[in-house]
Amino acid sequence: MKFKFRLQPLLKIAERELGLVTAELEEVRDGIRQIDQLMVELEETKVQEDQELEVACRGYDVGLFYQRRQARERDKIALINRRFEFVEAEKKVEERLTDIKREIYRLESVREKHLLEFQAEVRAAEDKELDEIGTLRYSAGG
Repeated sequence: MKFKFRLQPLLKIAERELGLVTAELEEVRDGIRQIDQLMVELEETKVQEDQELEVACRGYDVGLFYQRRQARERDKIALINRRFEFVEAEKKVEERLTDIKREIYRLESVREKHLLEFQAEVRAAEDKELDEIGTLRYSAGG
C-alpha cells in the first residue's frame, strides 16, 4: 500500500517549463511585432523618398536617391528574412508548448490513476480489517 509520489516533482518541472516556454513564445511574438513595425516604417520612408525622388528628377542628383532606395530594399529583405526566422521560432516554441501540455496532462492522468489505485488499496485494507474484526467478534461470541 504505497502511493507513488514521484510524479509530483515531474509535474512541477513540466509546469515550470511550460511557464518558460510561454515567456519565450511572448518574446518571439514581440520580435515579430517589432519587425512588422519596422517594415511599416520602411514603407513610409519609401513613400517619402519616392516623393523626394520626383523632386530630384526635376533637376537634382538622382544617384543619391537610387542609392537610398537600394539600401532600403536591402533593409526590407533583411527584415523579411528576420521575420521569417521569428515565425519559424514561434512555430517551434508552440510545438514545445503543445508537447509540454501533453506531458502535463499525461502526468496528471498517471497521478490520478495512482491515486485511485491507492484509494482502492486503502479501501481493500479497511474492508479486510473490518472482516477480520467481524470474524473475531463472531468467533468470540459464537
